[in-house]
Amino acid sequence: MIGIGLAAGTGERAYPMSRRAGGIKSKATVPFLGRSTIKWTLDEFSAQNVKEYMMVVKGDANYEEIKRAISYGEHRGIRVRFSRPEDDITNAGSADALLTNLDRADITDTSLVFPVDSIYDLDWEVMYKLHAERGALITIVGFDCDGRDILRKYGMIKWNGDNRVTGFGEKPKTFEEIKEQYPDIELEAIPDLTLVASAGAYMVDSEQLRKIAASSDKLKAMRDKEFDIGKQLLPWLVEEGYPVFVFRASRYGDLGTPHDYLKTMYRCLAGEFESIERVGLGTVYDADRRLFIDETSLEMKDRETGKTLVKKLEHGDVVLGKNVRVGRYVEVQPGVELDDCNVSDDSTLLSGARAVRSELHERCLLGENASVTDSVLGLNTKVHSSPQYPTRLDHYVFIGDGASIGTGSSIYNNCIIAPGSEIRPGTRMVMGKISD
Repeated sequence: MIGIGLAAGTGERAYPMSRRAGGIKSKATVPFLGRSTIKWTLDEFSAQNVKEYMMVVKGDANYEEIKRAISYGEHRGIRVRFSRPEDDITNAGSADALLTNLDRADITDTSLVFPVDSIYDLDWEVMYKLHAERGALITIVGFDCDGRDILRKYGMIKWNGDNRVTGFGEKPKTFEEIKEQYPDIELEAIPDLTLVASAGAYMVDSEQLRKIAASSDKLKAMRDKEFDIGKQLLPWLVEEGYPVFVFRASRYGDLGTPHDYLKTMYRCLAGEFESIERVGLGTVYDADRRLFIDETSLEMKDRETGKTLVKKLEHGDVVLGKNVRVGRYVEVQPGVELDDCNVSDDSTLLSGARAVRSELHERCLLGENASVTDSVLGLNTKVHSSPQYPTRLDHYVFIGDGASIGTGSSIYNNCIIAPGSEIRPGTRMVMGKISD
């Protein structure tokens, strides 16, 4: 089986995490719990004996960032190759890119096609067995979600008792639109109705799909326009009667938008995902409270007291709740409080700083008495703060790489700040967006 990673997208949904000052960041290299999303994916898949990969990329920046992150896979015991530069211009969407690369690399093995902005628990061997037994052309990885979660986010999969796909529903905008697909269900029950959505991953009979693509004039004509796997290819295959099935993941976490990213982070820190547990969150400091602290941070002395983090934890000078990950060489000064959060490598948390239900990427600075709740801080973000004028970031604040937040600022309730932004001291911001 060969893995095919769909990494050519621009990651618009993930803004500002998918951007850096002055350019695009590949969504495959967006940090998540101390490593890029593509590294989490490849490590989990290789643990299930997927050793060959094709990465479908587009553009110089996209290619360079992914290549820098994973190279050709030699350090992971896998083999990775990349799509060709001459196909960047001609590919008309994910389906067209898939077919192009199946042909160009002469892939005839079963393919595992996957996005690079998701986490899921899935037994690929079981899925492969069922895929073969059913004679499936494509098996879609689906996941359960209720009527509330599916609104405006995911398309619906319809299937029969044998898990064969019979059709698809567009992303619903209202509960009434869901009811149109399920007329026997009372409207009041729709919010709690269990539905199945696509996780954007597929198991593909590569040889058969290539034969269909080569022989079908209809499919050839479709490739002249936008040709996406979910929007065009799969509905056409089902309509034409080809065997398409669904296999449901036991758990699914979306990293494609900032809000979903945070929700998935909470769940991973709490231990919900077996795939993350297998790869590991780092050195275990307290298993009962799920505290993971790298040894370099435990032994690091802060510049204020000269004490190591180990000593401060023993004396109660630093307070840790539950579900906390601290990366390498993180300086933690007295009075810091952490709960349900990740602090990545080389960050500095000054006296009295507090981070709750938040993700801090590498080289972040939290100033004295700064408070960050339900937020994501990009690489090299500096949150300046003082005891007299503390800075507050609360309730879904997403800050791009290299931004600087001035002392005494209060930013809260769904705010987005572009990479490299300079926020003046004392700024008040509610439900706002500072773009590039």
